[in-house]
Amino acid sequence: MKKLNWIRPLTDVQHYPLIYSAFEATNIKNGEKINLRIEDLHEESFNEALKLMKNYYFKNNPMLSSKRIENDEISMNEIFESWKEILQQKISIVCYEENSNEIIGLNFLSVITEEEFDMKPTNGEVYAEVKRVSRFLKDIFFNPFDHYCVKQILTGVGSYVSDKYNNLEIEAEMLKVRADIGKMFNIQVTSEIFPTEISQNAAILSEFEENFSIDYNKLPKIVCEGFFPGIKETKLKIMSRKF
Repeated sequence: MKKLNWIRPLTDVQHYPLIYSAFEATNIKNGEKINLRIEDLHEESFNEALKLMKNYYFKNNPMLSSKRIENDEISMNEIFESWKEILQQKISIVCYEENSNEIIGLNFLSVITEEEFDMKPTNGEVYAEVKRVSRFLKDIFFNPFDHYCVKQILTGVGSYVSDKYNNLEIEAEMLKVRADIGKMFNIQVTSEIFPTEISQNAAILSEFEENFSIDYNKLPKIVCEGFFPGIKETKLKIMSRKF
């Protein structure tokens, strides 16, 4: 993956890692309320975070799992290497239980230009198809760079929430934190594809607006590819928030 242009400003190093939010979430196994915090993902936790994301993300992203990405080692490696590059921007966030360093939630974040959005993976068939669908939707239906008149956006490239906790509560809180990050670094917009109903509901709770929506079963008719067999989700949505 080509090196990304944006990196966390050196003037902010003394503030890294920052705690952005302290909140309560529900332990779904016993109904108890648990105190959690969201902060910058520190370099010391990069390897643990990458391992968690690799074990979780490929199974829970509906488009990738529909295409059985576990059988496409090249695509999996390309995505994994892209995560490693993205973490070097030092803008991803992690959720911990109070007084603990056990990772409860993750959101890999990246600041990208339109040129970087359009970058093509090399050889992985599944990853290449998903990227082509994303680019087609941007080029034909909704381009956040043009719509909001910005040169760069903050976007999510992978999330994880422990199955012990209420996914919606934690996902929504991690999305809300993006406003603080955006204002801190003068990034005016966050935008991405939300592929599942729970992620879309979390975005609504976090004041995102819906820019575009399409049923998964209509994708092949419009994109000429993008057939995702056996997908249980109804639709994907592009959703954004301006700070």
